[in-house]
Amino acid sequence: MNDTNTSTSSQQQLLWALTPLQSHLIAANSIEERISTLKSYPFVHGFLSVHPSINSFIESTSKDHATIILQIIAIGQGDNVLRYPEHSEEYHTQLTELAERLRPADQFYDSIGGLVGYHVVVLRLLLGEDLGPFVSSSQVCYKVPEGIDIRQSTPEIARVVLHAIEKLDRLAEIYVVGGAGDRLDLRDPISGAALPAAMLAFEGRS
Repeated sequence: MNDTNTSTSSQQQLLWALTPLQSHLIAANSIEERISTLKSYPFVHGFLSVHPSINSFIESTSKDHATIILQIIAIGQGDNVLRYPEHSEEYHTQLTELAERLRPADQFYDSIGGLVGYHVVVLRLLLGEDLGPFVSSSQVCYKVPEGIDIRQSTPEIARVVLHAIEKLDRLAEIYVVGGAGDRLDLRDPISGAALPAAMLAFEGRS
């Protein structure tokens, strides 16, 4: 089995394991129920048994922070993300800062199960699942327009170039770009909080 097949198999197994957990988190009626659900998840239970410092943090921190750290463990990223020196004096502070950074994302995706739900969606996309009506190539056809090589000098090309220059004031270009516009550094003038470059808000979500 090559590396690609091994990776796909691992992703599929993780998806099978996390899907029921996601359903339980969505159905949870309180944060206490979410924490209880996460703690009872076999992988989380096993991880905490060999990481007493993380378990101690979860028992002593806020419920919001606890559920975030538990979700990091549940999606199999505990060893990758929580690799601080567990016995250092700053360990709990570092975990708190991490949880606080992830709290907005967890709250934003709460309707699909928080961080666990987001991870499940990513796994489904990686495995090629069709998650919407416009994903299938049979339903969408992008046609590439025929270009004109203006490096060639012909009367027809000269006419087209002249026509384009004459209509330049009516020309508009659309650039498809990604990202949150971080480099614009847009800030709320009162609070100083970071603002998105653009957002279509609907029922409190973008």
